[in-house]
Amino acid sequence: MPTLSLFPSLRSELDPSRPDAAAIIACLDLSPHSQRVARLAAFLARETDRPLILFHAVSDEQPAGGLPDPLEWHLRRSRARRFLEEMAASIENFPGEIGISIKEGQWQAGLAELCAMSGPATAVIGKSSVGDHVHLSASLLESGAGSLLVVPASARAERPARLRIMVPLDGSRFADAALARARAIAAATSAELLLAHVIPAAGIEEFGPPALGDLELQRRVDRRNERAACEFLEDALHRLEAEGIAARSRCLKGDPRAGLDRLMAEEQPGLVILSARGHGVKTCENMALGSTAAYLLDHASVPIMVVPIMMVPGRTATSPGPARQAGRAQGTVSGRGPLNRRPAAA
Repeated sequence: MPTLSLFPSLRSELDPSRPDAAAIIACLDLSPHSQRVARLAAFLARETDRPLILFHAVSDEQPAGGLPDPLEWHLRRSRARRFLEEMAASIENFPGEIGISIKEGQWQAGLAELCAMSGPATAVIGKSSVGDHVHLSASLLESGAGSLLVVPASARAERPARLRIMVPLDGSRFADAALARARAIAAATSAELLLAHVIPAAGIEEFGPPALGDLELQRRVDRRNERAACEFLEDALHRLEAEGIAARSRCLKGDPRAGLDRLMAEEQPGLVILSARGHGVKTCENMALGSTAAYLLDHASVPIMVVPIMMVPGRTATSPGPARQAGRAQGTVSGRGPLNRRPAAA
């Protein structure tokens, strides 16, 4: 069987000359939760040999009916710089210099600008219990972030002895990017990969009670989907094992969003890495986030890294970059077939 691009060169994933090996930018709001965000960002930057930048935006909101006080503005910038410097000093065993960036204005715009200047960087942000994180995440991905890591406030402060990375896969070509990124991090950190797949129920349009033939057809489709999913996961596990990467898989049936949410609660991974979109891209070309990624970002209690589909090997970028601010860029999908090349006979 020919080798699929499911496993591109590991060296290319970690080569600093590649755009997807650009800086890791931790967006800090000076709250206690900033420590979790900074520590996870520092861990990823250290283990994957990437630059680390601690970022904060000083709001430019003016007081009602007046101009901002220059002294107050100076004090706020000074407090922010002192906080970032102390945070950088608290990060242990970091091999290089930690960059500090302070911008004025809305933090979303400042972070997007910094990501564009640093190449498609990985942006690491905190997730509070309130706020439209789905809209925010989509905006950052559209602005050119190479990937986005969202750290919920409920995430564990200390990293376990061995990191477990959960990778939801749906068999689409877009999941290649998430698996390639997870594979690179696992190789660098000796982490364990958990490949997760949820088989959705085979749907049949119902116009009244189903006939016997309809029920049999649904059972045959269900059996075919189960066999195809098992073959896909086994093939991925064999390839990971051949590279010395510890991995296992779990496969459930039902609604993908609810199933993945349940798996995260049961497995408690230290990190989840998933593609921004999957099979749903066929009908949602202009969406930066698919429904599954949006749901998990809204509900997850563990850090989630979202990888945009522009990073899929062999595919022209359709995920928006900095040029999208002036207009939407058009892309094409490669002719490579789906990962399930061996459809099981019904």
